[in-house]
Amino acid sequence: MLSVKGLELSYGDKKIFDRFDLEVGDGEVVCILGRSGCGKTSLLNCIAGALAHGGEVNGTERGVAYLFQETRLIPALTAAENVRFAVGHLYADRAALNAEIDRVFSSLGIDGLQNRLPGKMSGGQAARVALARALCHPSDVLLTDEPFGALDVALKLSLTEYLISALKARPRTVLMVSHGIDECFDLADRILVLGGSPCRILYETNIDEPRGERADIAHRAHKTEEIKRALIAE
Repeated sequence: MLSVKGLELSYGDKKIFDRFDLEVGDGEVVCILGRSGCGKTSLLNCIAGALAHGGEVNGTERGVAYLFQETRLIPALTAAENVRFAVGHLYADRAALNAEIDRVFSSLGIDGLQNRLPGKMSGGQAARVALARALCHPSDVLLTDEPFGALDVALKLSLTEYLISALKARPRTVLMVSHGIDECFDLADRILVLGGSPCRILYETNIDEPRGERADIAHRAHKTEEIKRALIAE
């Protein structure tokens, strides 16, 4: 379980979190919505250990995989080398790492792309390599910060399907920051709306239907309206 207890964070005189608590169960996918600047990315960075903070974060003893807004691929390294550079030190056996890279690349539909440089990739290919890098991390915790936000609709839908398949093959505890309500409905077991100053949970709802079986339009529309009201009211 990923657990945040009594989180404290300030930027100068502005308090971002004041005794903030959050738990994400093993294998649970939690999507976070909220206005820009409310603290969503700061929460991920605190969990990842990238920001000094008060309070406790537990459940990250094996580190965290982090999927950013940008692909952040190193131009001089091939796709496979980008993955090895990021996670190679976490594998005792290079052969096991290479096998995992091949497996993940194949599952994401980019098998054969291992030796290509980022400059020779399309935007969709680069996005999938960045996803592969995160999925090759051996941690059971995955943090994502609007990874599909800048992509066109078709590519976003495609990558969402790839991520759903990857989580089915190997469940992880996922905390995803998003601005897309539909994306949250497709992926999440639970949706949170954050806001306020200091930041707090304004709204919370569970999505009980299995991923891929969420076609109840009326139910989805009702919850969408609840989420919109929470976002607007903040």
